[in-house]
Parts: sequence; structure tokens; C-alpha cells
Amino acid sequence: MLNRRSLLQALASLPLVSVGCAEVHGQGAPIRVGVLHALSGSLAASGSAVAEATRFAVDALNGRIPGQVQSPHGPGLLGRPVEAVLVDGGDSDAQFAAQAQALLDSGIRVIFGCWTSSSRKAVLPIIEAGRAFLFYPVQHEGLERSPNALYLGALPNQQLLPALRWGVSTFGPRVALIGSDYVYPRVAHAILRDQMAALGQEVVYEAYLPLAGDGLPARARDLVAELRAARPSFVASTLNGLPGNLAFHDALRAQAPRPPVISFSVAEPEGRALQAAGLSMEGDFAAWTHFAANPEPVGTRFRADLRAWRRQQGLVGVAEISDPMAAAIASVLLWADAVRDDPAALDDGERLGQSLRGRSVIGPQGEVHVDAHSPHTWARPMVGRFGPGNGLSTVHAAVDLTPPMPFPGFRTTEAWTALLDGLAGPRLSAEVGPG
Repeated sequence: MLNRRSLLQALASLPLVSVGCAEVHGQGAPIRVGVLHALSGSLAASGSAVAEATRFAVDALNGRIPGQVQSPHGPGLLGRPVEAVLVDGGDSDAQFAAQAQALLDSGIRVIFGCWTSSSRKAVLPIIEAGRAFLFYPVQHEGLERSPNALYLGALPNQQLLPALRWGVSTFGPRVALIGSDYVYPRVAHAILRDQMAALGQEVVYEAYLPLAGDGLPARARDLVAELRAARPSFVASTLNGLPGNLAFHDALRAQAPRPPVISFSVAEPEGRALQAAGLSMEGDFAAWTHFAANPEPVGTRFRADLRAWRRQQGLVGVAEISDPMAAAIASVLLWADAVRDDPAALDDGERLGQSLRGRSVIGPQGEVHVDAHSPHTWARPMVGRFGPGNGLSTVHAAVDLTPPMPFPGFRTTEAWTALLDGLAGPRLSAEVGPG
């Protein structure tokens, strides 16, 4: 059996695939960036969509397609083409870590990637040790603030908590929590329980499913039987990946009546994959800070650009931009904007982090503003309803952007640290601080 070090060495030998390097007239070699996502395994529908969005933004930066994303500064960055090096983290946090190390060993200093919090926590020590930088595009539990990362996904105060309060006011106070069994759902559930206590309510049922495995359907059926006995007003779901969502929703739909579900990790690409697997989410809900059907002109222009790019790539399917995809596109725009202003930040992760503070760009979701005091962005909480084909349409949205609160005020920093330390998994003891 391979030990962890041997496994990392073996996985590090996996190939690096360069994509999206355009012909840009100027001096110097290409600027190479890493794109590290789950391109295979249970999270492939999520990871592949975000990797595609990142590649699209890099190609637009290189001037390969016309439109909204293309820089007014001309193709490329600092007169050099940008080359995206695409690698697969699969279902393994160790593979994510090994691939991150391989990217840094090849000279790359910036990585766009990761989906689960556990993969991010496996990658961050490597990023920090190499003075590199990670752009993370997915909603997450917070409680972390690395100088070598920018977290563009929604924090709990921008997604979990507003959607929970909306659910209580819309459906009733009896809440059930169902999640995948890893760090994000477990911490998210602790935050949701704290919010319910602050509302004077209790969580009536809580359970977890593995991300994948042969026993998922049977476990999901048992879980749903227990869930029905608890009589929740609605279910708050932090289930991630197709296997767990399919097993749970199939079991839930075998029962009638069933409570509505608000999902926190199912966006349009996942909904489309579930639809292809025969599961309709119609009538359920999802909480994000952007939906692909954004009718505003900026969202429409980005979708048109994505359609043009997909035709160039010979890709088939719907040209839609989910919340994590929008964050991935904004990541590339923010990185390029910061490096233009401070070229020395190109190879210095901590300097890049400082250059990003307080910076704003326009992405598919509208304005993307990096907080001046923490490596997180402002965001607009939204709730959407699944319709035919598992598309999402907005049913509730905050009027203004919500500033980030990485450490919810329900507990002290020390208490959050103790919670993280009590969970099993790679690097769950986050570096935390006030704010």
C-alpha cells in the first residue's frame, strides 16, 4: 500500500496539459497559470464547468474572441500570452495536493481551482510554502484567511444564512440539514444550527451521506425514512456531487408529500447533469449569488461571448454561466487587473494578495469587489427556483451587495478553531483571525 508521500509522488507524475495559449505579439515567454479542478470522478460536472469558464476567460484575455471579457489593454498580459495548464484533481485531496505541487515545480505561481473545502485545505499549504497564489471560486464555510488566496465564492453570511432565513419565513421553522460527509457541510451545519438557535428554533433532523459509494442508495432510503418522521418544513442541503444528490433526491421523490429542498451546492451545470441522469429538481430551490439566467445586459454579453468561444472549441451543450463559473471568470479578470498595476505581483503570491485588496471588476454577475480588509469578495445573496430542465430562476434577491464576514459572530474565533480541529481531514485547523 502506498503511504501518503509515495502517493503524492506518484500523482505528481500525472501529465500537465497546456490549453488556451494564443499567438500574442510582444516580448517574453508565455505566462503560465494552473487550472486545477475535478475533471473526473463524482465532482466532474462541477469541476469541468468551472475549468471551462477559466479557460474561456484566459482565451478572452489573449484576444481569441471578441466581446465583453476582452481587455481594452490589448491581447495578453504585459505584452505576453497567457497559457492555461489544465490538470485533474479527481476525487482525491491527495491528488489535488500532488497536482498543485507539480504545477509549482513547473514554475507556475498562480492556480485557479479547487471545489471542495477539503481539496482547498490540502492545496493551501503548498501554495503558501511556494509563495504562490490560489483563486478559489466556490461557496465555502469561511473561517479561513490566507494571504496567498482570494476566496470568490459566497461566505455563509452571503449564502447559507440569508437562504435559511428566507426558508423559515417562506416554509416554516422546522429545518432538516442533509449534507455530504466532509468539512464544508459539517461546518456549514454548525453555522446553520447557530442561526436557528438565534431565531429561537431548533434543527429537527441532521444527517450526512458519503460523496460516493455502492451503499449510497440504501443509506439514502434509510435517511429519508428518518427525515419523514421528523416532519421538517424544508430541507437545507449541502450535498455535493452527482452520486449523493441522485441517491437522496430519488429516495425523497419516492415519498409523498415531500418537503421542499434548498440546495447550496447544486447550480446549473449540476442541475443539467442531474436532468441527464433522469432527475428533475423542478419545484425545489438553490441559494447562490448569481444565476445563469441573469437578464441584465452584462450577463447577456458574457453568455454571448461564451457561446462564441464554445463554437470555436467545438463544444456542444448550453452556454450558461453558473455562480462558480462567474467567480472563475472574475478571478482571471482580477488577476490580470492586479498584475497590470503591479507587475512584480506576477511571481509573488503575497504581493498579489495585497494588490487585489479593494479592487473591483465587472464579471458576468455584475460588479465583483474584493474587500479592503480580507481576501474575500462582496456578494448579493439570492434564492432561485428550479424549473423545467433544472434551470434556475430568481425568486428572491438582496438589493445590495453584502460585505464578507469570514468568521460568523455566533462563536468566538477560538471556538471556531476548536470546531475545525475536531474534524477529521487534511489541514482542518485553519489559520484564523478576527474579522
